[in-house]
Amino acid sequence: MKISKLRLKNIKCFKDIEISFENEKGDVKNWSLFVGDNGQGKTTILRSLAAGLCDKEGASGLLLELHGEFLRRGKREGSIEICLKDDKGKQYTIKTSIEGDNESVSQDVFRGDRVGKKGAGEAKGFEREEVFAVAYGAGRSVAGTESYEEYALVDSVYTLFNYKYALQNAELGASRVKLHSDEEWGKLKDILKRVLMFQEDDEISLEKTGLYVETRRGKESFNTLSDGYKSLTSVILDFLSWNLIYRKDEDFDLSNLSGIFIIDELEQHLHPKWQRRIVKILSEQFPKVQFICSTHTPICALGLSDLECESWLFKAAYVNGHSDIEKFDLREDFRGYRADQILTSGIFDLTDTRSVSVEDKLETYRKIYLKEESDRSEEEKLQFHAIEDELKDLPMWDNEKEKKQREKLIKLLKSQEKKS
Repeated sequence: MKISKLRLKNIKCFKDIEISFENEKGDVKNWSLFVGDNGQGKTTILRSLAAGLCDKEGASGLLLELHGEFLRRGKREGSIEICLKDDKGKQYTIKTSIEGDNESVSQDVFRGDRVGKKGAGEAKGFEREEVFAVAYGAGRSVAGTESYEEYALVDSVYTLFNYKYALQNAELGASRVKLHSDEEWGKLKDILKRVLMFQEDDEISLEKTGLYVETRRGKESFNTLSDGYKSLTSVILDFLSWNLIYRKDEDFDLSNLSGIFIIDELEQHLHPKWQRRIVKILSEQFPKVQFICSTHTPICALGLSDLECESWLFKAAYVNGHSDIEKFDLREDFRGYRADQILTSGIFDLTDTRSVSVEDKLETYRKIYLKEESDRSEEEKLQFHAIEDELKDLPMWDNEKEKKQREKLIKLLKSQEKKS
């Protein structure tokens, strides 16, 4: 099952929002990425999804892990509504209600898409066991130590609520896949090589002392690799381990995995070169998985434009006393943009990508320039020329043509000053 719709009412900074993960045809898009300034509600959305997928007891336990109230300030009741859709188009709506000072949790499940509508009786035929999801918090550990024998949704999403909660032991997960079959072990090695951007001829092995990779630089234990490698390896193997346990070995096939994968701050520990490719890599390795993630970097956001599958970019922003959500189709709205252009667009709202000191000087230059010559003080005139001289040596142009245009403009301004 995949998440087709979410509605939050009086949850944290959200008053009443509804988010659709579907396209116009009603198909759920496999990739949804949330951006926005700190404190605008990105993590709240991801946590609401994870808690809302759990049963009443699981959701209640997850909310207890959080500091402060989950309800919107001053409100005594709120709700999380999630619409789920399976491969055959059958839909169910889970409504998780939160009430009172103690934020007690109750839950109802309805047949069909009942998001934002009154319930129509308890859903018959809904099996929560059909929902497979994992979730990872921004403060997730770089190495896993836990071991589980049974799948429980509340356990597989816990690190999104408690950053001290460890992921599963990566080496144990790899060992389980290897014991399942040599074919799946071969697939796992290929997945890790592609996700971690290793070379084709690099070798991954599982030995008594742990998981190793052999490259042109020699043989290294995964435990000695950088945090970027360890963190991503831990997350991928945690996801695969849960999948293996969930399916009880019956139909475990690494080339045909499905489920819901939620991750906060996708770019954690990743170099920009890696950030640029991670969305496409994960999409290629897990084409049937629904990814719902957040990021602070435009480089990850640009990765959506590389996908063959459809994707949504959502921006969370605080407006009129509460947060709201704006939806973008990156391939249509910002096709061909560079990372710095995305930063200064309506998605990230950065005024300039230069250093703050240069930006301040440009603003001072602009303010003085807009004044009439007779209105400028002697100090402003000196400041104006000093900034102008400094700006001449800065790389202010995207190309040679723009550079020449600016030089002409400066010449013209100087000639006008001499005439006056």
